[in-house]
Amino acid sequence: MKHDPRRQAGRPALVGCLLAVLLLVSPVAAAAHGAGPTGWQSTVLAGTGAAGYAGDGSRAVGAALDAPAGLAADSRGRVYLVDSDNDAIRRVGTDGMIGTFASTDFTPYGVTVGGDGKVYVSGDGKVVAITPDARSSSELLVDAGTYFDVALGADGSVYAAAGARGLKRIARDGAVSSLVPAGVKVTTVAVDGSGRLYAAGDGKIYRLTGGSARVIVPGGPPGLDVRGLTAVDDGTFYLTSPAAGKLFRVARDGTYTVLADSADGLARPWGTTVGPGGRLYVSDFDGNRVYAGPEPALRPGDSRRAGIGVVGFDLDLDLDDLDPPLLFAVGAFLVALGGLIVLRVRR
Repeated sequence: MKHDPRRQAGRPALVGCLLAVLLLVSPVAAAAHGAGPTGWQSTVLAGTGAAGYAGDGSRAVGAALDAPAGLAADSRGRVYLVDSDNDAIRRVGTDGMIGTFASTDFTPYGVTVGGDGKVYVSGDGKVVAITPDARSSSELLVDAGTYFDVALGADGSVYAAAGARGLKRIARDGAVSSLVPAGVKVTTVAVDGSGRLYAAGDGKIYRLTGGSARVIVPGGPPGLDVRGLTAVDDGTFYLTSPAAGKLFRVARDGTYTVLADSADGLARPWGTTVGPGGRLYVSDFDGNRVYAGPEPALRPGDSRRAGIGVVGFDLDLDLDDLDPPLLFAVGAFLVALGGLIVLRVRR
């Protein structure tokens, strides 16, 4: 739609301010965390920093984790984290409380959540699907080797990153095929909101279409190991390098920008995910914590739209129509009305 400055000028200031709720619908991240030279001011979502397995039923910031890896967020804003050395999937609710969603009989590394609430987990020798109530699970793939990450395609296929063995596709009928041939290292995989499939390894990012892999980002810093790929609809990617201790944002033109590193407290960042409110989360494998970023990853120009319903009123807005200075003018007012606001992010 063509931009009309008259329409923007006439928009009530309160409409713009309502978008501040994007920062409020994510799980509560209580403990503040300092910012280093990169300026990435984060808060602690889960973990005290000490390795262990404790804290279920209490605030996530006081829980003990052991080597948190993959992350995923469901449509309700709950964050699932792979507690790999505890062979468990933990879940942080929007109230900031943590619990164990499910335990595994293998070391897990990757996790994703389907629109129906089913949770998919990959790790050492297995890819499994767990029902939304966690009462039962099914083995989708049992094989030697490690599956570092997992993603769910728009057609219901499950994709598993198998390192030097490429990318595996598990069709809905259970048939397993190699989408990326052996020899092409795939350590992480992601599907964006439009159903486009991406894989990454050795600093390269691939777009997968029609069974073929095309390099769309030729590489970042030399020798970069890649984990935690998240694809945003505007063409932006987020990923980590555990060995380098860095969290990156990758622009459409392939430019790598460091968002956080050891100066921000990261030891060995691993997983990333973007919640329904647009907030970016990152796990720290060696730091035994999960952090929430300072601002939505959803930016003006993104193809998503935000719909806000307030006490029976519906507003349907293009994000790029909003004047950023208006977003925070009545933040305190929105906190007070938090229980009356319903946010829908549409693709």
